[in-house]
Amino acid sequence: MTATDTLSVTFAILLGAGREVTEDALPEVITSEPGGFDVSYLQEGRLYITAGEAIYVAEDPLFFMIPSLCFDAVAKLTAGESFPYASWSSPEKISLDVTGDTITISGEDMDPQSFARDDLLKALLAAGQRFRASAARIWPADSEEDRNSLGPRSEAAETALA
Repeated sequence: MTATDTLSVTFAILLGAGREVTEDALPEVITSEPGGFDVSYLQEGRLYITAGEAIYVAEDPLFFMIPSLCFDAVAKLTAGESFPYASWSSPEKISLDVTGDTITISGEDMDPQSFARDDLLKALLAAGQRFRASAARIWPADSEEDRNSLGPRSEAAETALA
């Protein structure tokens, strides 16, 4: 990663047979296929963290992965603590570690990927907040309990970054 690399964190939802729907395509899919989504707590998805040549992709149920990596990790990493993440749906385990102005994501089957600390923290939180807004449209009533549980975790991350 270089100083000029733009960091982004985006999510995608996996619909039947591995079909990936990106954030940008979600509004159209929500309108055209409102019944195409799984039950909220089972809905699989991906989280993409990219900056130049550095890329990390996590795949897990969204209501497990997003609050963990976009809210809980932000609060811990802002405090200078490491954040271990164990996938809910696979044996994958990673660690996010802060060293100065850098956060490095490492795991057993991957080369470590490093990202600018402040940029990554802000981008993770923003992706989590976008997911909350999308979840309210995808599961307007069905996932109220799941969606409500995101609020305190999001607020803790916002407070940590303030």
